Amino acid sequence: MIRTFAPLSLLVLAAAANAADIKFFGADMTFTRDVRISYLGQNSHVYAGPLKVAVDGGSQFSAYCVDLAHSISSGDQWSVTVTSTSDPSLNNGVRLGQIYNKYAGSVSSKDEGAALQLALWDVWADGGDGFSSGAFRATSISASVTALFSAIVADPLTGISSFTNYYKADFHGPNNDRNQNLIGGTPPNATPVPEPASMAVIGLGLAALRRRRAVK
Repeated sequence: MIRTFAPLSLLVLAAAANAADIKFFGADMTFTRDVRISYLGQNSHVYAGPLKVAVDGGSQFSAYCVDLAHSISSGDQWSVTVTSTSDPSLNNGVRLGQIYNKYAGSVSSKDEGAALQLALWDVWADGGDGFSSGAFRATSISASVTALFSAIVADPLTGISSFTNYYKADFHGPNNDRNQNLIGGTPPNATPVPEPASMAVIGLGLAALRRRRAVK
């Protein structure tokens, strides 16, 4: 009887991630609004919208915050692990990836940028329960931003890919208050193993299993 087995190394590849340095150049004010939010009872004024970042000295691209426990300032640079939104350490990562993939590429106004960031925060913190309940809340938000936000968090996102890069900070500073975790598209210098490749690896394993059963 002949048996064949899928190499374990193929399954290990599906979980691969890259180490990198990310630099923050400030909020993209073309698509950002100043909003009032509360997280775990702490009130603050923040910019809601895309952030201008670069990885390992590459070209700037837009990313969004998925972390209200830590802060960043223009010019900050920190080490990250580049993984994907399927990372189990990211709250509601699959849905965050879907929202980013569907809406980030079409942001063309301050209201759209703010609504997208607010939706990402709400889904990350509370699963998308709205502005007025849960750990994340927002006040004094305009009617137009609220309408856009509500449409995003209510979207079933059917058929939308959940793969987006997740930039997970390796260190949050000596006081554990710095270096946010971000999500965003794939820049030139960051090449984590994408989720479709992970699915292909799983497919190879299943194919090998079928061959093992067929060849006796």
